[in-house]
Amino acid sequence: MATFYDTHKNAGVLSAAIPAISIMIIVDTIGIIANSLVIMITIFAMSLRSTTNYLLAMQCFFDSIHVLAHYYLAYVLYSGKNFDTLPTCFFIMAVPLTGLSIGMSLIFFTAVDRLFAVLLPSKHQKLNKVLYLGSILAICMGYNVYILYIGYLNAKQHKDTMVICLIIEGLHGTPSTVWSAIATGLVFTAVFIYIIIGICIHRKFNSNVNTRKLYKSLFILCILMTFSWVLSCVNGILSSVFNLSEELAFFIPLYVGITINVACGSNFFILTRYSKEYRIAAKDFFERIGIQGVFKPASKTFPWM
Repeated sequence: MATFYDTHKNAGVLSAAIPAISIMIIVDTIGIIANSLVIMITIFAMSLRSTTNYLLAMQCFFDSIHVLAHYYLAYVLYSGKNFDTLPTCFFIMAVPLTGLSIGMSLIFFTAVDRLFAVLLPSKHQKLNKVLYLGSILAICMGYNVYILYIGYLNAKQHKDTMVICLIIEGLHGTPSTVWSAIATGLVFTAVFIYIIIGICIHRKFNSNVNTRKLYKSLFILCILMTFSWVLSCVNGILSSVFNLSEELAFFIPLYVGITINVACGSNFFILTRYSKEYRIAAKDFFERIGIQGVFKPASKTFPWM
């Protein structure tokens, strides 16, 4: 029986993939611009100087690095090239994979940071921010180096394997499974932490407002990412249980992956919608560059904003 590669290596453009990659490119372009706005707002706004604000800015940066992978994928699919060797794909995706791994790690550490701020507010306020954030980034970098290392060894061992170069295909095989298991654990643990934070906020509803800052925004962002990963996991399980064809095993994750791109590009929109702090900072930033009336005063406020 002919393999997916045998069937499509000289078939030209995979027409069924074009709508998905086109949507991804549109979403990713908007997302990169929006994430850049979060970074710039954080730099200019004196009110956004907490460790959580900095972690969010770093996450926006690495999310933007992550989605750069899809511009190469677009070239591959639009041109009809379709396939690369696994080593070629790995090296092309090394930088986007760095963005993906560190971005996922920062989701977890942002949740931990908020829990720290809620449970031990006085100690959290006295932190050496440079040392604290530097340590978090060092841990994330160490994890990323491990993932890239096992990906490199795998690509070297399977140098003749041909893949369509989605970002995760740079880790084709066992490294992909390892990465997915760790990423899923990080995201679901983050959700659990936010649930704990929500309980703490409910019990201390009239306490210092600092314990409630950004909670709703961060929880929504985390749920969006979790939802996208649940879809990906369900897809993987169904593919195994029903022994889906190689075509479906490629096309279904391609379309499901759009939800992850939406989650990566939603930071600015969620933060400015649900966080009064970010909304005011964004309004001031746009006025600074001569753009008036971007954000109207909120008609309703919430205790967690």
